[in-house]
Amino acid sequence: VGPCLGIWGGHGLRVLGLALLLLPFPFGPLGAFLVGGGGALSGVHLRAYRQRLAPEALLGRVQAGAVALLSSGSLLGTLLAGGLGTLGPRVPLLTALLGLLLLLPLALGPMGCGRLLALREGRSP
Repeated sequence: VGPCLGIWGGHGLRVLGLALLLLPFPFGPLGAFLVGGGGALSGVHLRAYRQRLAPEALLGRVQAGAVALLSSGSLLGTLLAGGLGTLGPRVPLLTALLGLLLLLPLALGPMGCGRLLALREGRSP
């Protein structure tokens, strides 16, 4: 964005001009959006589930315990990533790939191709 448009449109046009730099790399902003949205949605469900199960007098303690567990998991993940990073650049990438491949059956869900075909034909899977 040139100086004339920057003066005319203020900071908004400048920010839009900077956003145009992301056009060649669409998966970065998309990934950040999906991670943020998924984290918010799962947080709402987990918090509602905790509120349903825990007695009202213990809600604060239950929430604090959940935050402590999540924080300790983040700390352990950071330490593990640092340890794997000392082994070379290929080891963390292969570990991440292995983790994604281990989650693939969860992404496919319980409705495999055989079950879907059986349901479509009207017979029991």
